[in-house]
Amino acid sequence: MKRLVLLFIFSMHGVVLYSQPDTLTFEQFMLAVKNYHPVAKQGALIPQFAKQNLRMARGGFDPVLGAMYDQKSFDSKNYWMILESKLQIPTWYGITFQGGYQYAAGTYLDPSRTFPDIGLPQAGVAVTLGKGLYMDERRAALKQAKIFNQASVYEQILYLNELYYEAVKAYVEWSVSYAQYKIFQNAAELAKIRFNGIKISFQQGDRPAVDTLEAYLLLQSREAGLLQAQIEYTNARYQLSNFLWTDDEKPAELRDNVFPASMITLAAKREWTQDSLTASLANLNDYHPEIRLIAMKGDMLEVERKLKISKLFPQLDVNYNFLYNPNQIVFFTDNYKFGVDFKIPIPLREARGSLGMTRVKILENQYKLESKSLQVANKIKAYYNEFVNYTEQVSLYQQMFANYRMLFLAELSKFELGESSVFLVNARELKLIEAELKLYEIIGKYNKAYYGLMQSTGRLLF
Repeated sequence: MKRLVLLFIFSMHGVVLYSQPDTLTFEQFMLAVKNYHPVAKQGALIPQFAKQNLRMARGGFDPVLGAMYDQKSFDSKNYWMILESKLQIPTWYGITFQGGYQYAAGTYLDPSRTFPDIGLPQAGVAVTLGKGLYMDERRAALKQAKIFNQASVYEQILYLNELYYEAVKAYVEWSVSYAQYKIFQNAAELAKIRFNGIKISFQQGDRPAVDTLEAYLLLQSREAGLLQAQIEYTNARYQLSNFLWTDDEKPAELRDNVFPASMITLAAKREWTQDSLTASLANLNDYHPEIRLIAMKGDMLEVERKLKISKLFPQLDVNYNFLYNPNQIVFFTDNYKFGVDFKIPIPLREARGSLGMTRVKILENQYKLESKSLQVANKIKAYYNEFVNYTEQVSLYQQMFANYRMLFLAELSKFELGESSVFLVNARELKLIEAELKLYEIIGKYNKAYYGLMQSTGRLLF
């Protein structure tokens, strides 16, 4: 259904797919951007990437099963046949449960590989008591992957906020340029009608030649303004087309006979109060995507710091394996294999240097967090100030336009009664056109300020 809606509006590669409506509303446009734009789809991949990264980190705690078989036979003699299998189950707390089976036979076996006839099953544990006791690479990777998984949500919001705001600006520019183009188009048509009327009056001896010249100069001025407005409208339409894609990931070109909705919809009153501003600023660090991403980077650095601290401890690994003997089952005293591995670099310069670098990164990230919080807060305040100001300006220019329109109509009535001149009518009309052009310009800025305010708070979602 969504694709049909899109195909009714766009043409692809210059081929008309369906007859199209005359209007592309703001809601239709943003729905198309949300569903089909490549950047929107790219943003949707971020959580999936984080999910796979988390899966990889959890793989560090997967049980490991292994086996080895080695046999040598020469000159009709069985030198050896060795079979080994093992299973290791790592846990979160640095304890690895392990088990295995060994079997060997042959004439030239190493004495250390002498096993019972049934082979040698064994089970035990490996425990880290020094470096890696509180934190190791596997636990650090998993903790950071979980933080990254949470951060992916904010990164996706950040992606979409930026995309949607650029799309909003493109639609507003398109709407404003179209409205201004129509103003110049109507003005040029009226100037042409007026010129033809004055020309006839001059030919009949009712008007001086200078009125004809003045009307013609006005027509030329309006036609020049129309050409410039047409350039700006066409360019805005091309800019808007950058955000239009089909669901099969092909660019869609906006047709010439599709136009924006009425400027009345863009002039609609939008709500954003001082209380809304205060609430947004008070909870900024809890929800804003840019700030949350920096804060979560700090959380990941904190995990890294704990890992670097653990590397200051000496390495002390203890292994104990119970060896199964069906004739003699005694734990700890007989039938076991025990080992200790200890080492420590002196004077730990690498570990201390690495820890020091991480502490510097944490401090740097904290400064960045404070700076970004201030920047975002000031950006929100600036957009709010613009929004409030343009809200008042829209109302003011609406009144000015209505007043200029009354003045123009009054001057036109006087002209028709012979009590005014072409110069005065043109002057009144020029002021009316300037007021209408300015009104639409302010409406555009008003919308950009509102959606810029939404984007600056990180909440511009559709």
